[in-house]
Amino acid sequence: MRLLFVDDDEFILRATKRLFTHDASRWEVFTSSSPGAALAQLESIQPDIVISDLRMPEMNGLAFLAEVERREPASVRIILTAASSGETGVDILQVAHQVFYKPFELEQFEGALTRAYQVPGTRANRAIRRAVGEKTKLPVLPDLYQRLESLLRLPEASARDAAELLAQDPAMLARVLQLANSAWYSRGSPVLDALGAVVRLGIRVIQSLVLHASFFAKQAPSEESLEWLSRLQRLGLSAGHIAGLIWRGTPAHGDAISACLLADVGQLLLHSLYGADYLELGQEVSKECSLAELESAHYGFTHAEAGAHLLSVWGLPPNLVEAVLVHDNASPPGLAWTLGSSIYFAHSLAEDRTLGPQWRAHPLAAGLLRRFARDR
Repeated sequence: MRLLFVDDDEFILRATKRLFTHDASRWEVFTSSSPGAALAQLESIQPDIVISDLRMPEMNGLAFLAEVERREPASVRIILTAASSGETGVDILQVAHQVFYKPFELEQFEGALTRAYQVPGTRANRAIRRAVGEKTKLPVLPDLYQRLESLLRLPEASARDAAELLAQDPAMLARVLQLANSAWYSRGSPVLDALGAVVRLGIRVIQSLVLHASFFAKQAPSEESLEWLSRLQRLGLSAGHIAGLIWRGTPAHGDAISACLLADVGQLLLHSLYGADYLELGQEVSKECSLAELESAHYGFTHAEAGAHLLSVWGLPPNLVEAVLVHDNASPPGLAWTLGSSIYFAHSLAEDRTLGPQWRAHPLAAGLLRRFARDR
């Protein structure tokens, strides 16, 4: 994997390069003490990941990574910062995909770099990397966004009330989880549910994210797009209800509900990139040709791959990334449910999608299928 480190301190660059020489077959490390010189090398290096210091005299890290995004959007962008810097996590994540404090712990940092490309085939697929790497504003449901805006302007706004609204919109939930799981706010354990994320971040950070940051496409969508967004939301919420029953009474209950809402975040990404053309593509789905097959033919990747890669680049937990990747195509579980298998099962039932014979015969699935058949 090609890494480009940019820091005005030559000593730090030499030390960083030495750290990564222990596994030369895995890492190819380039360094630059000048952001300008680094930009000039981007095209020739084509780094998989660009890691920049935040504070540099020639050009600060945010301005540098904004230019990296413009010139080489296929590269994952990471900021390194001291704890005392004046910027907030919201400021940084408007440009960078992830943020880490320095000095970093090598094993933890290497793990994060590796997980940025945990979806098979993404490192070699520049089409999906460019789609995910460009600054994309995911579309939100206007009514929900306006309700959340109004709530957050109230002095008595509570974390529970904010979480209840965030948990209904996949774009807003994805961004809140990105922030909550970043090194800026993380306490070491991942968080996947809306309430846990809001409690970790605090209501003021949520206010900054929603009211001031430019993360979301807030303009009124067309009637066709609004209907499509609403349908996607209803599917995620319905699947979440089913997954919630599977995981009821377990620590993974909230994680499963969130994963169901986020399962189709790749469709939001494709809609933000291709607009009406993507909606028209969806109308071509038939028994002979699935949406995934159409996406692969048109874009070179599927919405499941795009959504999973987006969340991995954002540093979200691997089990969530895996669940998003397999939500349209998963094998039956073994002796116990996995997050991925339960999300596939829940989405299949919510979409009235036919399950294969192995699924219908599986003891874990068969009992739930009988229960839902009775309820209907």
